[in-house]
Amino acid sequence: MDLAGLKRDFGDRLTFCGTMCVQTLLTEGTPDLIRREVEARLELFRDGGLILGPTNTIEIGTPIENILAMYEAAGSLDCRRGGWQSSAESEAGPSQ
Repeated sequence: MDLAGLKRDFGDRLTFCGTMCVQTLLTEGTPDLIRREVEARLELFRDGGLILGPTNTIEIGTPIENILAMYEAAGSLDCRRGGWQSSAESEAGPSQ
């Protein structure tokens, strides 16, 4: 699908959910490719309108490095701190 076209045509009325393909991108891509795809989506939806995540259930056998790359690139997982953090925690910086 042409995500940019969908955003152009419907983005003023819809919020998109997912967009990270679980059949090819997450299962067969590299962590670098996944980071680039996340960054492209964040740029396209810089004004909002996207709930970034997998398009469906993550398939068995999906490399964990790819799953982590998706969440790290989105800013919702900071492995240096050991796990999930909310947006507020991310903006506040590391806790003391």
